[in-house]
Amino acid sequence: MPRCPPKAATRAAFANYQCAGTDYAPHNSLADDAYISYQMGLQALRTNKDVVAFYKAQGSRYDGFRELLLPNRERLLRFSLPWHTMPATWISVGCGTARDLEYVLGHVKACGTRLWLLDLSVDLLAVAKLRVEKLGIAEQVTCLVGDVCDGSLQGLPPLGTVDVVTCSYCLTMIPPWREALDAMIRYLRVGGQLGIVDFTCRSDRPPSDWSQRLVRWWFSNDAVYLNGEHTATLKARPDLCTIWAHESEKRVVYTPLHATSYIFVGVKV
Repeated sequence: MPRCPPKAATRAAFANYQCAGTDYAPHNSLADDAYISYQMGLQALRTNKDVVAFYKAQGSRYDGFRELLLPNRERLLRFSLPWHTMPATWISVGCGTARDLEYVLGHVKACGTRLWLLDLSVDLLAVAKLRVEKLGIAEQVTCLVGDVCDGSLQGLPPLGTVDVVTCSYCLTMIPPWREALDAMIRYLRVGGQLGIVDFTCRSDRPPSDWSQRLVRWWFSNDAVYLNGEHTATLKARPDLCTIWAHESEKRVVYTPLHATSYIFVGVKV
């Protein structure tokens, strides 16, 4: 397993690149976004939400729409994770197309970080594989189709050995979310860090507030279940020490709704 380069070499590398990502900035046409909205409408009409089929239909349009929909990913990836410790191992849970990787490509190269990309969607992982090949880091990356809650999943590093685990706008799509949190934390070593960015309910308003109920209903139509217990549970876990917890609100693209998202970073103790 590749490890970080010697400290002196790593510090020199860090001095020369200053948190460089890529200039990737996906942009959809109005027709592309209309197609994604159509797929979201079909998903809303399904009684049984098929998340894999939902993302399979979006393909290359996936990144462009979510660039508008999902805030604070760059803030989490570039500025909230412990890159100064030169992490050697990173698991990205629900990685999608591995868009998050482009925010911190310079970090990953400088640290020699070994990365596991985990997702349920074969189609999104196919895009992720093309991305890591294009970025020239295929030898550092393993793409796995699977569920983090699956204890029989093969190919991930041993439990209790990982430096960083991230979950970007995925926890709200996992019905057994407590099990998913347990699994992610089990992979971390003591001192390793968990970083999550996702949607939530506003902590300064009751769940019965009409605006919160409306936003929860809108997202639930596409199998995204906002739940204020996510952040409360993260902050209260005895095996995590909170490093940073932050909420912000932004208008949902093409709607009058305003959704709250959060960033959480905690260290395993």
